[in-house]
Formats: sequence, structure tokens, C-alpha cells
Amino acid sequence: WMIYGFIALGTSVIGIGIIALVAANWMSIPDLVKLGGGLLILLGLGIAIVYYQRRGNGPILELFLVLFILLCMASIGLISQVYHTGGALADALLFWAVITLPVATLSRQRFIPFLWVAIFFSALIVRIHTQQLLFPHLSEEGRWLALLIFLPFVSALISSVLGWIPLL
Repeated sequence: WMIYGFIALGTSVIGIGIIALVAANWMSIPDLVKLGGGLLILLGLGIAIVYYQRRGNGPILELFLVLFILLCMASIGLISQVYHTGGALADALLFWAVITLPVATLSRQRFIPFLWVAIFFSALIVRIHTQQLLFPHLSEEGRWLALLIFLPFVSALISSVLGWIPLL
């Protein structure tokens, strides 16, 4: 665990340094380089995920999975920033949840599924509340309360349905 801790620390320090360098020169970097660099990083992480999954190296695979799903979220933000899409955050997070679900199922630890479920349900609840899809007759506080009470039942239903699906 100590070696993995040093690997994670070293990766974090290098990543923060690269982020600081890019942030200092962000406006002078062409959009094509921004998007191409982001997609190349995602491609490299995807290749690393496939390699380490075939090798069976669990902790390194989990590290690459976390990096991949977080960089997918960052790529959505980058595309929004470059093309000035200006969408809602809940919609972006729901889109992120849809595209990262297959990757999240590769994880053998609990962190990635918990992160995915927390972000998915938070975005779903905000989306349902802002569009008034459920309980439109209630006040704003009443809708929040009803949605928060409704959430455990939806979670139990999804868990039951997924428990019936045979694993491949």
C-alpha cells in the first residue's frame, strides 16, 4: 500500500503541475489542440485500462478507471467551453453517467460505483425537480422532500432489477 500511495502522490503532483502550466497559458492554446489533447489522453487511458484489465492488476486498474471517468467529465466541460454550449449541469452529469456506466462496471472496488451512483442520482433528482416531472402540484420545498423520500424506493427497485439480471 505504501508503494501505491507514493505512486498516487507522484501522479497527483505531476498532474497538478501540468494543470497549472496549461491554466497559465489557457487562452493562447488553440481549441483544436485543447480538444485533441483531451481525446488523446482519454485514448491513452482507455488503452491502459484494457491492458491492466487483461493483466489482472487491480489497484493500477482502479487508478486508471478513476482517472478515466473523471477526465470524461472534464472533457464534457471542455467541449462545452470550446463550443459555448451553455447547457445545464444536471444534463451534463446525466450524459456523463450514461457514457461512463460501462467503465464503472469494470471496477472491483466500491469507490467508482459509489461515485457514479451519487452523481447519477444527484443529477437525476435535480433534473426531475427543475422540470417538475414528478409532484408538480406541490410547492418547491414539498417537491424536494417528496423526491428525497422517493429516492430510496427507486434505489431499491433498481437494485432488485439488477439482481435478477444474470451476470455474464
